[in-house]
Amino acid sequence: MGQSWLQDAYTQSDLTLKALKLATEFLVEGGIFLSKVFRSKDYNALLWVFNQLFKSVEVTKPSSSRNESAEIYVMCRGFLSPKRIDPKLLDPRTVFMEVESGEKIPNIFMSDVRLL
Repeated sequence: MGQSWLQDAYTQSDLTLKALKLATEFLVEGGIFLSKVFRSKDYNALLWVFNQLFKSVEVTKPSSSRNESAEIYVMCRGFLSPKRIDPKLLDPRTVFMEVESGEKIPNIFMSDVRLL
């Protein structure tokens, strides 16, 4: 994390989403995805996406991590391996409230994103 915490947090969330997208191409049914994430305004959106693709999602903060640090780890188990994933589910412009330019995306309804 650098000097602009908000931009860094968004960039980290975007990177996590890209890693998840790549993982969905290689994970077998029942597979595991582990990621370090930073609790930011995009955190709940990431958790929602994880829960759409895995049977269980566990969040932990190791005791070795400083209390003031926003870092946590998310363990996603039991990849559901859908035949097709709606691209919006892994698109940061849909998943997160702000895009890189900082503009707000109006009223994205995550219920419109479906696994097929």
